[in-house]
Amino acid sequence: MYKIIGADGKEYGPVTPEQVKLWIAEGRANAQTKILAEGGTAWKPLAEIAEFAAALPITPPPVSGTPPIAGGSLLPPDVAERDYDMDIGGCINRAWQLVTGPKMWLVIGGVAIWIAITAGLSAFAQIPLIGLLFSLASFVIGGPLIGGVYYFLLRCLRGEAADVGEVFAGFKFRFAQLFLGQLVTSLLVFASMLPGIALLMPGIIALANGRVPPGVALIALGAVVMLIPAIYFSIGWMFALPLIMDKRLDFWPAMQLSRKVVGKHWWTTLALSIIVGCIGLVGVLLCCVGAFFTAPLAFVTAMNAYERMFSSGSGAGTPATVPTTPQTQT
Repeated sequence: MYKIIGADGKEYGPVTPEQVKLWIAEGRANAQTKILAEGGTAWKPLAEIAEFAAALPITPPPVSGTPPIAGGSLLPPDVAERDYDMDIGGCINRAWQLVTGPKMWLVIGGVAIWIAITAGLSAFAQIPLIGLLFSLASFVIGGPLIGGVYYFLLRCLRGEAADVGEVFAGFKFRFAQLFLGQLVTSLLVFASMLPGIALLMPGIIALANGRVPPGVALIALGAVVMLIPAIYFSIGWMFALPLIMDKRLDFWPAMQLSRKVVGKHWWTTLALSIIVGCIGLVGVLLCCVGAFFTAPLAFVTAMNAYERMFSSGSGAGTPATVPTTPQTQT
């Protein structure tokens, strides 16, 4: 009999070896999941227990000379074809458990670093003349920084050993691909907005010349033409950066896979995105201080959705590495 530590930091068990192997097969436990044999005193990773080592998936060598990233997970071979259950309530509930559980201050601390850096760069960007340099710096580091935040939170979700320094892992391991992912998606979203912008400009000119009805009509039409493709592509590519960091995909395959998988439940993903945005907005409205709690909750909710969509064993809505049906909970 064994006990394991789930991604929520809680102990589950005692359970049989067969149950542990089932959790491995379903993607709920991985090589880094901590396990304790009955009567033992030392928690060990599953990979160090010979009884379970053979059941663990084999991690392929890193591609393109990329250094290995601890805790990265493999893409299921059928990820592009299979369906999944996007349970928004479940994503929020599991995010709440993590953000209010034993790892609360670890998760809040990691996201607080991101908040402090982005807020600081935005503030310095308002300085005349040199502000342009800070704006450029913000754009350059934006992708690698948020990629590191995703990586850090995924490790916390999966019950792996994590520390706040991993927020900067994107700079060490996947800087170029994360930067390109951020750059290319931003440019393509902007390009999709150009036809709408082209309609907006004549509308604004018409209003300035006192031609109100045609001006209002052109502005309304331009706004629709501008926003629809921008929203469509933004939602479709919202998981490109986590895929680059976690699955070690290059930026273009990550963008393609994100849009293909999101497209199966695009409207539900849009709803999730709106809810995540509202959660973050609540923190800003609470004198900005609340953002240090709501921002982690929003990020973790999104990463729970990512796990459902792209991680082994979670295609039907089961969060990776979290035993949801333990025989006994201690």
